[in-house]
Amino acid sequence: LLPFLIASAAGFGFGREALSSVSNCSGYGSAYSHCLPDDKRKNYDRYIEKVAEEGYRWASDAAYDEFRKIKYGVRIHWGIYSIVDSEYLELEGAESWPFLEYNNTVRNWYQELYKQFNPSGWEAKDWMEWFQECHFKMFMFTAKHHEGFSMYNTSTKVKYRINWENSTAEEFGKSYDVTETPFGRDVIQELVDAARETDMKINLYFSHPDWHDPDFRPYGYHPLQVPSSCDILDTYCEDCKPECYSYMDPKKPGKFRNFSEVTKESQERMVLRHRNQILELMSNYGKIDMLSLDIYLGGPVWPEVRKTLEMVRKVQPDVMIRARGIGNYGDYYTPEDEIPGSTAVTDEPWFVIYQLGDHMSYDPKGNYKGTKFIVHGLADVVAKGGNFMVGIGPDANGRFHPKAVKQVKEAGEWLDVNEEAIFGTKFRTKAWMQNTSNSDVRFTQSEDESSEFAILMKWPGTEITLESVIGVPGKTVVKMLGVDGLLKWNNDVNKGKITVYLPSKMQDPSARPCNYAWVLKINGGA
Repeated sequence: LLPFLIASAAGFGFGREALSSVSNCSGYGSAYSHCLPDDKRKNYDRYIEKVAEEGYRWASDAAYDEFRKIKYGVRIHWGIYSIVDSEYLELEGAESWPFLEYNNTVRNWYQELYKQFNPSGWEAKDWMEWFQECHFKMFMFTAKHHEGFSMYNTSTKVKYRINWENSTAEEFGKSYDVTETPFGRDVIQELVDAARETDMKINLYFSHPDWHDPDFRPYGYHPLQVPSSCDILDTYCEDCKPECYSYMDPKKPGKFRNFSEVTKESQERMVLRHRNQILELMSNYGKIDMLSLDIYLGGPVWPEVRKTLEMVRKVQPDVMIRARGIGNYGDYYTPEDEIPGSTAVTDEPWFVIYQLGDHMSYDPKGNYKGTKFIVHGLADVVAKGGNFMVGIGPDANGRFHPKAVKQVKEAGEWLDVNEEAIFGTKFRTKAWMQNTSNSDVRFTQSEDESSEFAILMKWPGTEITLESVIGVPGKTVVKMLGVDGLLKWNNDVNKGKITVYLPSKMQDPSARPCNYAWVLKINGGA
């Protein structure tokens, strides 16, 4: 480990700091403004400065440009909750979240589940080969989710953990990580090693809160709350304090347990463990392309979280950090299980994350959304200038559900034909969709602007009129990707659009080059 990972608690100054009165975000010499949309700052805009401190440095503009080129990625949730998802179906797993609903007996049982984690036959290279076949350009993996179990070898120790049946903190002194399981292997190490045999971008997910460690109370929906919880939450947003009083009502059965107040020593331990775990991920595994932080801690510890970010920037200057819990100090944001209805209202890069099943981790019921959902989501998001990430999770043995495999594979087959309309493209400033006649069309254009692509998300029949495309006789050519030969077209210069004619043989679905969506490539347009 680097020397600064053995951190000292001396000199911590906790407390809410005044926000800057400056109304505009500042990129400090960058081509980007580093301004999140207002709705992406709402949970922490009362304690995180809108304008980052002078001297703070984000990832380089070149790293931002590389991020925008990714277009398509996969988000993998795998941990001890995967044992619940695939073997204890009556508990209805969904990543870590059901832990908040478990009774005290089940919580104690869950904390011992790591002793069962032993995914026989799992190899990181198998995942990477499959990801490549499906045209993913980036994978995100949960190094640690909210329940606190680390999927990598961490040198940090959890000093205490809770015995939920008697609500006491007991000495623990272990790392609570994958090397303490029967499996005994560092999953992160094997994944990044396998990824570097490919051109896959590496994105490591890390949860700010840790529900296994009582030192992290009361932040980030921690199941242990304290007498001052509602006052702390009041630093988050105007509505947080009344909501806090509602869910902390002792007369109501609920997710949270009252516990002793935070001490200076416990808070310092929390900050150091949080910091050291992040710095381990940034220092021990070579170049990391993205760090996907999740949820948030809170106003009293924000100054120390900011110091951690500054340390990260020194170790990995070009790592793209998700803005969760750090506001405009982040590099990109992630609409989750939603696709923005229009183009972004900021120049901050974005990556839609959409779960393919009922939740992000393994879905044993097989309720996956379908190949069409993936293809249309990808086309829609890329046309709007963003990236699209499919969320899936394997079972306890590292195997994905057959339905998820089938749908992701079919989306990859669609990309076999149409990748030119997705990768190596950029936002088309003329228009990213049809304005009036056919809203099932999305546009992209090549990086050099020599080609325009119209992605038809519904088969149009024998002809399709493309708005914002002007043909030039003797110069403009139109073809459908995956089909030999050129298509006939007719120009309407005055109305700024062309009509493209599709041969009668293509009206038979079996004669089309693919399913779900079809791409027209236009070269030589005005």
